[in-house]
Amino acid sequence: MPIRLLIVVLTSVTILLQGYSGGPSGPSSLHLIDTTPPATPPPTTPTPSKHNDRVLADLIAHGGYVGNYSAGRSYSIGDVVLYAGKFYFCYADTKAANSPDTTHFDLLPLIDSEALVVDDSFDYKPGPLSGRHTVEGVAWGITGVGYLNAYVDSSGFLTSSRNTYYLLQGLPSPITEFGLVQSTLSAPTTATMAISHNKLFSEMWHVNWYDWGVGQSHYWHNGAAAVPATYKFKYNAGLVYRPGSPHEMVLKIRGKFLFGYLDGKLAFIHLSDMIGTLTANANAVYAQNHSPIANEEKVERIWIKTKTH
Repeated sequence: MPIRLLIVVLTSVTILLQGYSGGPSGPSSLHLIDTTPPATPPPTTPTPSKHNDRVLADLIAHGGYVGNYSAGRSYSIGDVVLYAGKFYFCYADTKAANSPDTTHFDLLPLIDSEALVVDDSFDYKPGPLSGRHTVEGVAWGITGVGYLNAYVDSSGFLTSSRNTYYLLQGLPSPITEFGLVQSTLSAPTTATMAISHNKLFSEMWHVNWYDWGVGQSHYWHNGAAAVPATYKFKYNAGLVYRPGSPHEMVLKIRGKFLFGYLDGKLAFIHLSDMIGTLTANANAVYAQNHSPIANEEKVERIWIKTKTH
């Protein structure tokens, strides 16, 4: 490179560096300005206060908790709101009024305390079910064409042949939980659980569990029998009652809501006015044998819980 050109290049580099190092033509230091807007914080998700009654968490899991009720706000099916210290469920889309109105919301009454009033595992006093009492002193009732065939096996289960109903009546009220452990050896499988407020079961809510689905419900009311249930809201997890091993089936009654559980998992949620009508003062239940062959259906445990306060 010619010497004159090299001098020109070096001079230019020197001037440029002076401009960025506090030289006579530049600032004392280089300041970079970040023009990126600050990140927007994520919205705060309302969190309900914890409650021992698991139905609250199960209902929220299939909808969503949206916090305190706000007049004039729009709500959608599945929203759970808190109003005056109680939880309400939105079953119909609405732009809300001043309070959770009954044409769009229903109260979810939570249970603070329950008592186990019957718990029979059929591990004592084998023989005919007729005349047998639970350890709590509740007498077993039996009806249906196979009622004389109902017996407790020495291996610890209740069974019968032909159509037989196993009744528990005159219980404390209101019933909050009805549980059943039952197995059926072969398909088709059926387990039936009914809840009533009279001894004749002419008024009752009736739930079937099948190998093709669970939570099929009918009701008996005011002389009408086996009426298909109508719902304000209905959710079904698609679980099935399979033949073979024993299954645990649980009904939790909460006002107009009925929560069904199969082997500890939420199986269905029903919301119906008729549930409230038929179970508000429920004090009787039954389980049912369907098979014409003894030992085909085995009931290994039945229990009942009631509200204490």
